[in-house]
Amino acid sequence: GICGKCRIRIVSADPLMRGRDRTCFSKAELEAGYRLACTVFPASDITVEIPGVSDRWAGGQASGEENFSALSDFEPVEPFFSKAEPQTGNAVVSGQAAYSGKLLHSGGSSPYVIAVDIGTTTLAFALADLRTAQIAGRLSMVNRQRQFGGDVISRIQRANSGDLPALCQCVRHQIAGAIVDLCSAAQIEPQDIGKIAVAGNTTMLHLLLNLSCQTLGHAPFTPVTVDMVSLRYRELFGENSTSPDGISPDCEVVILPGISTYVGADITAGILFTRLHKRTERGCAVEPAVLMDIGTNGEMVLAYGKKLLCTATAAGPAFEGGNIRWGTGSVPGAISQTSFRDGRFEIATIGDKPPVGIC
Repeated sequence: GICGKCRIRIVSADPLMRGRDRTCFSKAELEAGYRLACTVFPASDITVEIPGVSDRWAGGQASGEENFSALSDFEPVEPFFSKAEPQTGNAVVSGQAAYSGKLLHSGGSSPYVIAVDIGTTTLAFALADLRTAQIAGRLSMVNRQRQFGGDVISRIQRANSGDLPALCQCVRHQIAGAIVDLCSAAQIEPQDIGKIAVAGNTTMLHLLLNLSCQTLGHAPFTPVTVDMVSLRYRELFGENSTSPDGISPDCEVVILPGISTYVGADITAGILFTRLHKRTERGCAVEPAVLMDIGTNGEMVLAYGKKLLCTATAAGPAFEGGNIRWGTGSVPGAISQTSFRDGRFEIATIGDKPPVGIC
C-alpha cells in the first residue's frame, strides 16, 4: 500500500476497501472495483484485470491466473555446466577464464541466431540473420517475475523462501513463448534458429537455471557459478519449449559468463560489444574508458592500463519506471526521446507506438 503502482480491477468479486485504496482511487474507480493488488487477500478464486497494460508485453493475458505449482520435476542444470577453455585471439577475460568470440557464431548451417537479455525489469530479444549481418526482429516485454518483487534483493528473498521453482518456471515460460512469437513475426521456422545466446545479471541467470540464491544476498556474496553454461534448448525449457503447432528450436543455448555476483553476463556482453577489453591490450598509452549500464542494477567497468576494473550498485527501478506515476519499462510505446520546440513537446516512442508512459 505504499507506491500505488499495482493498480488492478477486481471483476468477479467485491473485496474489502482499505485506507490506501481510498487515497489512490476516485470514488468512481473504487465503485468499479479498482484496488491495490498488494492489499488484496482473496478468500477464493477471483478474476482480475490489469488496466492499461498490453497483453503483448505484460504477460500474455490480462486476467485469470497462472499455475506455478506443478514443478516437482524441476531440477537445477548443474550437470550441463561447461567452462570454456582459455582461447587466444578473439577472447575476453571474464573472472579468471577467457571465452572465445566463437560462442557468438551459429551452429551448423542455420542462418539465424537469437540474443536474449534477461533484465530485472525488462526482457529483450533480438533475432539476427547471419547471412546479412542484420537484425531481423526485435521484441521486448516486462519481466513477469516482477510479481515476486521489483528488484534483485526481493527476488533473492522470494527464491530463498521457497519460490525458486516458481521464479524459474515464470521466466522460462515467458522466454520460450517470446522466442516462438519472434520467429512467427519474422516468418521463419523455429528450426532455423542455430543458436541462442542469453545474458543477464547473475541473479536473473541463477533464477533461469534454477540455482540456489542462498549465498547471493549476504556477504561474501558467492554465486553458484558465473561460468559459461551450454545446453540444448529442450534441456533448458522442457515442457515450455513446444510452440502451439508442436515445433520448437532444436539448438544450443549459451548462457554467457558473468564476472561476479553483482557484475553479470550482461556486462560481459557489453565489454565484448564495445571492445573495451581491446583497449587494455595496448597498455597505458590509451586513455581510460568507462562502460556504464544503469538499469535496476547499475554496473561500471573501467578500462585503464592493462586492467578492467568493475563495480556495481543498486540503481533502483526508477530508470525502468518503478514508483513513477507515468513511468514504464522499455516496451513498445514508451516515450524514449523528447524535445521542446515552438512551445510544444515532440516525442518519440519505442516502436513508434502510441505513448503508454515515460522510460
